Amino acid sequence: MSTEPDKKPHTSNLNDLELNILEYWDQEKMFERSLKEREGQPPFIFYDGPPFATGLPREASKRLIESCNAMLLALRDVSVWLMFA
Repeated sequence: MSTEPDKKPHTSNLNDLELNILEYWDQEKMFERSLKEREGQPPFIFYDGPPFATGLPREASKRLIESCNAMLLALRDVSVWLMFA
């Protein structure tokens, strides 16, 4: 079996595509590699507090923005940690 995901996935079978990608990430130890590549970099930590009692939609949008910022910083080789308080 190839270690790379299919080049042209069948859009009608997205479940198999996702499983194929997850298997590839596991085989190549992508998460572990991403942590190792950022070793020694100054950490950038997001502290995520408890949600609002009202559960307003702005809380969801706040988390989305934090997640996007964390992903963008990680792409720039910043060691990003999300801390849930």
